[in-house]
Amino acid sequence: MGSTRFKRQVSVIFLLAIFSVVSIILHLTIPLKESYSDREFHLLITECIHDDIISMIRGPIQVSKAMAQNSFALDLLEHEDEYSEEYLIQKFKAWLSNIRQAGEYTSCFLVSDKTRRYYTGDGLLKIINPHVDSHDIWYSNILAKNVPYALDVDLDQANGNKWTVFIDLRVENSKGELLGVCGIGVVVDELQELFKRYEEKYEIKVNLVDKNGLVRVDTHSINIENAYHRLQNPSFTEKYDYAVKGDGFVATTFIPELDWYLVVSNVLNSHVQKSKSPVFIITIILLFILLSVIICLQIHADDKNKLANPVKNEPVDPLTGLYNRNYFKDVYGERGVFNTTRYKSIAVFDIDFFKEANDNLDGDAILLHVTEVARRIFEHDEIFRWGGDEFTVLITQNLTQAYDLCYAFATELEKEGLVTVSVGVTDVRLSDMIKKNYYRAAQACYLVKEMGGNGVKRT
Repeated sequence: MGSTRFKRQVSVIFLLAIFSVVSIILHLTIPLKESYSDREFHLLITECIHDDIISMIRGPIQVSKAMAQNSFALDLLEHEDEYSEEYLIQKFKAWLSNIRQAGEYTSCFLVSDKTRRYYTGDGLLKIINPHVDSHDIWYSNILAKNVPYALDVDLDQANGNKWTVFIDLRVENSKGELLGVCGIGVVVDELQELFKRYEEKYEIKVNLVDKNGLVRVDTHSINIENAYHRLQNPSFTEKYDYAVKGDGFVATTFIPELDWYLVVSNVLNSHVQKSKSPVFIITIILLFILLSVIICLQIHADDKNKLANPVKNEPVDPLTGLYNRNYFKDVYGERGVFNTTRYKSIAVFDIDFFKEANDNLDGDAILLHVTEVARRIFEHDEIFRWGGDEFTVLITQNLTQAYDLCYAFATELEKEGLVTVSVGVTDVRLSDMIKKNYYRAAQACYLVKEMGGNGVKRT
């Protein structure tokens, strides 16, 4: 038996040595290609940025639309000749000031097409005249577009010449006659802060560019309205255009509400460059030598453990009473594909800050509480305790309905105030391996957790 074990140990060391050498050779000679998991993760980040931008811009767009249809403003503009300038300034100042304060906007404006008066929440700013101030050409440009609303990045003269995203809307009477332009201004600083958080966290670059590639929003103000970004495939038909560029990637998606493109990129992956250094290679060799020794010792220990303590693959978690991962493997097999069409979606959820909660409260009680709520919400579905504080749910409903269930689950836990959860949910693709279906949901879950937890992300 000793001779057999020695031969087995020598074989392991030999195989690991070969693997180490081959890995280094391949790493140095074959360019790295983007993996499926990298692509999915990059697109998840892009989608999160997209959702945050829409959340920031949607409110001002809706308010601007309401302003353009306000009967009070329409009446004043249609009968502008009947009122004194002082009266109009007073009325528009009060109206715009109230909107600005209610929404905490940095800018709120209205321009009369008849008199070209530029009203703000502080009163009359100026008379629009491009011959006097070339900056005023923006008004003619907006009218020339002849669209219900448009976004424009410009310096806000009413707010210290700060870069601002203006939502400009045509104001028309019931006959469709032009009365002026109104809208809300969102300071670019807010978008820059949003982009900066993502850039620092994921070592990426985030831009908003128009259809001509002109940069409209960038964390570096010098690039705004000055730099260009060459769009890889401006006519792509899918939701995202994704391309490997050098050692990084470029993900692009069109945002109809803005009529701009969101471009997320990482054209220089420092990890790849470092990985080809001699230090990295030496480190890999030493790690494999260490791993070889550990495996040899583990083989010896495993032989003893198998004789003294046979492993039992119990299918049920003793604490929660849920089926565990062993049961999942036995029934479905993680490397295969689903052999049933019953489940339309799969979710993965993880308890936020469980270690801290476990230190201050009863960890078992927390797990039982979360399990109880999960059983109540996912009453027609199959829940598994995957390990520790991570759970997996096979859901019989489609992705939209599954998302609603997950949202109700997270909301219920937040309302009860004991703990919160991060949830990722995706649709079951029968053409994909079970492990790949699970991985998509897990990636979404981990992304929620990285952004602070207590949320649901679908992909």
